[in-house]
This record gives sequence, structure tokens and C-alpha cells, in this order.
Amino acid sequence: MDQGEGSDPDTGILLTCEIHENTIGLDVAMVEFTVDAAALAQCQQVSPESVASLAARYLGHCATLPYDGAEPEVAEEWVQSKIAEAVDCELTATIGGVEFRLYGTDLIKALRLFPANGN
Repeated sequence: MDQGEGSDPDTGILLTCEIHENTIGLDVAMVEFTVDAAALAQCQQVSPESVASLAARYLGHCATLPYDGAEPEVAEEWVQSKIAEAVDCELTATIGGVEFRLYGTDLIKALRLFPANGN
């Protein structure tokens, strides 16, 4: 697994990326991007709207990840249009041969990408 993290300079909200491989560096099994404001909830005002706004921008951009058959504009638009609905449920779409799963809470939003063929 490869991972990286940073924080939004305006809010301090944690932004992460994890890449999981089936075999050492050969096949990507899953990519997960997360916007996580849970640690900030008690020490400062973090509204569900600010989390959703940041998630729409970050996860929308992450949805444009290049891969064979990618449809970056369609993927970005889907994420941005569905982010507000992704509270305590999972929304799915298949775009360009990749399954997109969007889910979260008021303070955490995540996007997972899987090969649609199950590999």
C-alpha cells in the first residue's frame, strides 16, 4: 500500500490518499481518497457544509485520476453532484470501467475507486 496525506491550508481538514495493489506494484486493487474533519470537530467550528464543499473540490479532482478508459469530466461531475447525498450511505457509479463508491458522514467523506471487472 502507498499512502499520502496533507491538510487543507484554510481549514486544517485532513486529506488522504491510499493506493492498494493486488501484487507488488503491478495491479491497482483500490484507490481511496478521504476528507476527514472528525479530529477538528471538538476544537473548532467545522460545519458539514464546509466539509462537503472541500470534499466536492478535493474528491471531484481525485475522480479525474487517469486510467485506461477514463472519463474525467463525467467522474468529476458525478462526485460533485452527489457529495451532499453521501451521508450515512454509499453511492456507486461505474465510469469508464471503474467503480466509484462515494460515502461518508457530516465530517468525513471518502471516494473509493475499484476496477469494475473485480480485479
